[in-house]
Amino acid sequence: MSSVKAYIIKDLEVPPDLEMKNQYVFKRQRILSYNIKSLKIKEHLDVDEKLILIRPCDAIALEYIDKVMLEEPADPQYKILREQGIFAVVNCLKSCDGGFCLSTGGSLLNNGLGDLELTPLKDKEYFVEVLTEKGHNYIQKLGLKEAPKGLGEKVDKMKKDALGNPEQEIIVIPTPEQIRNIPMEEWEKIASGCLGCGFCNYSCPTCTCYAESHVKKDTNNFSKVRVWDACVLESFNLMAGGHTLMPNRSRRFRRRYSHKFENIPEQYGVLGCVGCGRCYKLCPAHFDIKKILSYLAKKGAEVKLPVTASQ
Repeated sequence: MSSVKAYIIKDLEVPPDLEMKNQYVFKRQRILSYNIKSLKIKEHLDVDEKLILIRPCDAIALEYIDKVMLEEPADPQYKILREQGIFAVVNCLKSCDGGFCLSTGGSLLNNGLGDLELTPLKDKEYFVEVLTEKGHNYIQKLGLKEAPKGLGEKVDKMKKDALGNPEQEIIVIPTPEQIRNIPMEEWEKIASGCLGCGFCNYSCPTCTCYAESHVKKDTNNFSKVRVWDACVLESFNLMAGGHTLMPNRSRRFRRRYSHKFENIPEQYGVLGCVGCGRCYKLCPAHFDIKKILSYLAKKGAEVKLPVTASQ
């Protein structure tokens, strides 16, 4: 039994399709306002404190996003959102449909991340463990009752049972080298049914790409606005004059997988995928990322690159 303080929270709605990104990263966010006549600039950094419910896979994704967005110079908009959010990690006592977090190094249970840890007891009732001072201060404001003695041991058993029977398919994740080995013709075959809609990017908890534009309010007043962007969209690489660096959909498809399973592991030492399976659930073309990854690992191991003169 953990030595941290525990409480009971009731009447808490946790949607089955819980998503982190929609809760704290705005799809459309005003960054600043400015007047071109007076040259006055106002940053928009006012964000209220908010409880953000996430899954264990999201908590791992959050660690990666912090590496990207809080690396100096830190992104001020993301920093304030991160500081004002109370992140409560909701344990999964059974595997979700389509999830493969165990294959990416994750778990059904939280691993000490976030400010609070919630374990479901029954409908709308959760066992709450406090992990940080910020989490403690938030719980005090709610005035929750401490959990009764003995309940912690029952929760520990529930967690142990969940880990002992995860009922989750384990797949092979391709290595950066295997991703590099895949020839373009294979990517064209894999991506042939991709619609290029961007749902996979928008639902992914580790995707951080955004676009910024200047919106005119009147003659002198403008706003700088940030919106989500997606690397699978043709417009992602759109340049002045209408030229795009990557008009081929299969190349954009390859870039998404290369970024998550080659570039991010080599740059940050972690996978760019936490195995949540949301991209598969929302894909209108029913692209199953688990099958794609297994295929890439198999093909990447089979391909023999030509020997160069330096070799």
